[in-house]
Amino acid sequence: MRERPFIDILAVVTPACPTCGTTGTPVLFGLPAPSADEAAAEGKLILRGCVQPLDPPQWECPDGHEWAGDEDEWSGVLDDVLSGRPHCRSCGGLTNYLIYPGAEELFLDELARGEAEVAVDPGPQWANWARICRSCRAIT
Repeated sequence: MRERPFIDILAVVTPACPTCGTTGTPVLFGLPAPSADEAAAEGKLILRGCVQPLDPPQWECPDGHEWAGDEDEWSGVLDDVLSGRPHCRSCGGLTNYLIYPGAEELFLDELARGEAEVAVDPGPQWANWARICRSCRAIT
């Protein structure tokens, strides 16, 4: 499976601040998933909480300037920032979604992007998915 070098991609598509010209960081509203928490801890994402304003910013620069831009550009950078997260607790490798049989419809986009795989065995009764390490295959 081909790994996507999200750092290189971010350098190409992340827009510059219209006020000061420095590189922007994507802003995300809502209850964060573990993948977003991990990306935020590494400074690759800014979490703003659950209350989203009417015209939410999509980007923020290190000087605190905020702006909205192209929705597809923001969404693409966000996908790259979150891809493979959270990292494996055993080896630190990138992870995929492990989709339990019967829940495939919920993850069609992730399956199409190669960020998910369907499990052979049914999962726990209460779960539709888990995370699986691409390297050591540990379920996290």
